[in-house]
Amino acid sequence: MARWIAALALAFLATGCRTRVAGDLDEREAGRVVTALERSGIPASADREARGQGKAWAVRVPSADATRARAIMAGLDMPRP
Repeated sequence: MARWIAALALAFLATGCRTRVAGDLDEREAGRVVTALERSGIPASADREARGQGKAWAVRVPSADATRARAIMAGLDMPRP
């Protein structure tokens, strides 16, 4: 039982702490940002935000990588308006 609880806690820690580094993007731009971050070694995801139509995507990365992700995005002039 203790091993199961430890494994569950580890899984939560590994996936639970994500930070939004970009938002209000269309799906294509969110995908471009995710690709650029992943090529730089940062696991990223594009998630649909619960807001109206159009630009409704956000990019999230592990919280520990957020500062580096923002620096990479700035260096690549991303996201584009």
